[in-house]
Amino acid sequence: MPDQDNGSCDRFSTIPEEDTPVEASIAATVIPYRRDTERAKYLSYMATGFSTKEALHLVKRSGPWLSWCRSDPQFAALEENIPNIRRTVAK
Repeated sequence: MPDQDNGSCDRFSTIPEEDTPVEASIAATVIPYRRDTERAKYLSYMATGFSTKEALHLVKRSGPWLSWCRSDPQFAALEENIPNIRRTVAK
């Protein structure tokens, strides 16, 4: 789908970068990071059903960044707990 700003083709351009989906905002309430950090945003997107690749694109980060984040035991535990966070958000 062409991006409206620069005409490039980007399959992730369906969500405007400045707009956080309501579901991701709700998910952020159960994640113990400041809501404006990339870690919190990434986990929020994951908790609302985005794939790893999509969530990384939305927070403008790469695989090496994710590997670095996963070296933090708290982050790794939260990412592993995403299915439970999804159930919490769905209630």
